[in-house]
Amino acid sequence: MRESDQHQHSANTTDWRLAQRLAHDFQINAPGVALALDLLDEIDSLRSRVKRPRAG
Repeated sequence: MRESDQHQHSANTTDWRLAQRLAHDFQINAPGVALALDLLDEIDSLRSRVKRPRAG
């Protein structure tokens, strides 16, 4: 398995575990889990943008 494939597999496994935890801990259905994962991705993206130094 290539390094990039291993990273993708690891990320998919982590996402799957998080999805299972969200569904179980918060008793939400699949669409709710999908929404929660999208929102968490958006939060990560925004945090990355805030931490990035500005040019100029």
